[in-house]
Amino acid sequence: MATIDIPSNLSTAALQHKYQQLKDQADQHGQILTQKLASSQSGQNLLHMGSSLSTLPTDLHFLLTQLHPLLQGVEQAEGNLSSKLNSICERALVIKKHQRRVIHAQECADSYEDLLAAEKIVQLDLQKRKHGSVPVAESRASGDDEEGSANDADNNALDDALDHALSLERAAHIAQSLTMELQQSQDDITDIADETALNNINASLPPDTERAQFFLQLAPRIRRLEADVSQCLAAELERLLLQWTQQNLGANEKEILLLRFGHAVRGLSLVGRATDAESVFARTSIMPLIREHISMGRLDQGGARGECAGLTSLLHDLSNTLAQRFGDFLQMDYLLTAGIDLLTRGIWVPLATTLMTDSAIRMAIFSPGIAKILQTNYLALDTFLNSLAVNLLRETKPEIVTSAQQRIFEHPKTAEFSKKWNLPIYYQLRFGECSKRLNIAIETTTKDGWVAQVYSGETEALSKFELSLFQELNDILLFLWRPDVLLPPLTNRFLRGALQLVGRMTHFIQEGMDGKVRFGQEPSREIEGNETPDAIEEVGSHTYCWADSEENVAAVTWELSVLEGFLRDEYSSIICKSLDASPELSELVKDVLSEAADQILPLLDTAWNAVIVKILTEKCCTPLALVKGVAATYRMTNRPPPTQPSHFCDQILRPLQEFSEANRTPSTVGFRWKQQIVVQVADRYATAVDELLTTVARTEVALQRNRRASRLTTAGGMSDGEKVKLQLYLDCQAFVKQVHSVGINPETVIGLIKLQDLTKDGEALANPSEQG
Repeated sequence: MATIDIPSNLSTAALQHKYQQLKDQADQHGQILTQKLASSQSGQNLLHMGSSLSTLPTDLHFLLTQLHPLLQGVEQAEGNLSSKLNSICERALVIKKHQRRVIHAQECADSYEDLLAAEKIVQLDLQKRKHGSVPVAESRASGDDEEGSANDADNNALDDALDHALSLERAAHIAQSLTMELQQSQDDITDIADETALNNINASLPPDTERAQFFLQLAPRIRRLEADVSQCLAAELERLLLQWTQQNLGANEKEILLLRFGHAVRGLSLVGRATDAESVFARTSIMPLIREHISMGRLDQGGARGECAGLTSLLHDLSNTLAQRFGDFLQMDYLLTAGIDLLTRGIWVPLATTLMTDSAIRMAIFSPGIAKILQTNYLALDTFLNSLAVNLLRETKPEIVTSAQQRIFEHPKTAEFSKKWNLPIYYQLRFGECSKRLNIAIETTTKDGWVAQVYSGETEALSKFELSLFQELNDILLFLWRPDVLLPPLTNRFLRGALQLVGRMTHFIQEGMDGKVRFGQEPSREIEGNETPDAIEEVGSHTYCWADSEENVAAVTWELSVLEGFLRDEYSSIICKSLDASPELSELVKDVLSEAADQILPLLDTAWNAVIVKILTEKCCTPLALVKGVAATYRMTNRPPPTQPSHFCDQILRPLQEFSEANRTPSTVGFRWKQQIVVQVADRYATAVDELLTTVARTEVALQRNRRASRLTTAGGMSDGEKVKLQLYLDCQAFVKQVHSVGINPETVIGLIKLQDLTKDGEALANPSEQG
């Protein structure tokens, strides 16, 4: 509030007047404040509080004095209640602790009773094994006069044996439970010690180690029980497998044996000894069977020593015997749930180990030294391995069979087994055979020419190829993917080898077109690129370069074009079919072969657009040498003007016409080569005519200086120069018709247009009426 200064010399009346003014102002401001408070929610709340404050005593000190004793009483009562509450909580904790001890004591008692029961079961089994129990089959065979009594005795024995197997599985359950309790007790002791060391105990109850200490004291007995139970279950499993191999077992006996087998393997899985079950199965049942079937004598049965002719039948008999004897065991569903893989570690691993450790068998199978035997052995074992799960799990769901087969492939022993095959050597042997065949064919062709018969296939070549060398290459390429040659792991090598063979052939043809390999010579003698013609002549006059003949080049390149199409379409389909390839692999094979086929196209282009064009151009240009003789024909001979083309005109493009009619042009080459020949011939023809006309013009100028020129004009009034021009015009028109006949548009040939311009003067001489 603002302070008001009141002078000290005011009278009483003035002070009263001043007080009244202040009071009026206060009332006025109070009304305004009341109105503002009444117009808001917070103001209304203050007004209500004002009415309650009016009821308070006027002397607040008196009020505090009266309330102090009351507050002290409340505080004292609260302290008493808090003490009683703490006492109750402490007693509750003690009660909970004793309750926990009671529960733990009961659990320990139950566990101890289970331990005693399991030890009793184990002791009973040890006693039975020590004194020896008579198998059911033997007791039945001992002879009993009363058949009914014998059956009852057998049934009772079967029931007792089943109960005993069930008891062993129960002992395994107990051993597993006690082992888990022991491990948990060790963890609890460790955790309590760590928390005590860190002073970080946050539990409502103090830590209790009595239960943990109890199990730790029983640790030796629990470990011994676990080992004894594992031993008893393994012995039980071994007895069951031996009994299963006995003959003349009844259906009831087999069913009981399967149930006992289930109890035994489940018990071993419970105590973490699944591998013991697999080892017992392998040692007791599989190894004797392997030793019975696999021997060097059985491997060589039906063939010579070292050929392993009996391997396929051996594996087939072994697979059938395994399925017949142990198919019921292997197809039990609980084997997979128990984590026991008898198929992989019980059958395949012992078999693979035997094949890899026996030195004689290992050498005979994996390193025969003959490609055909190695390939046969590999396919036999690969087929056996790929169908092992299918043959032994015939009545199981497909997804289970697939999973079992996958586990076989993923086992380390399978990888070790695969490394025993010396597959790179096999590929080298097969590729060496193919390379030798191709080299012999190339050498024979080099000596005897393209007509040499070098095909060495077993059957008559039924292919699109016509030349024997290409038929041989085709048979070699197909040989690589025959079922009795191909090995799936070597697919990439065989594909690369096929491309190398194709490259060898194309390289041979390229060298031939370059003149580096001459036919008719000894195969060992090749012409170096820098040798002189005299050195080439010394090799022998009978040698020749096949690329000098357009017919040879056309025939060879046609075969190359067939090879290019074969690689793109047929060969890729043959490879994919032999591999039973997936869509992704098929696409990859097609891409690789397409790249190889693309490498043939430049060779085709060079052959037609360079080699053939050069040869035919020279042959077509040979008659052009007679163009110079046209002037001599009419100079000072007084011959009549020509009416027909020169005799050499129809010879100019005849080599091209005959070659085009007699030979096939690959579709990838097109007809650009023919256009090039016509263009080059037309250019030379135009050049020859231009030179001739220049000579004729000079001659006429010289003759015009001579007065006898007028007397040399013929009766027709045409000079010798005009006769030459007319003859050149007629020859040009004949050449244009030849260009049409070979399928080339004359308007696209620049040299021909130039030739027509050069002979344009002869057109007026040939049609004098039109000119006039």
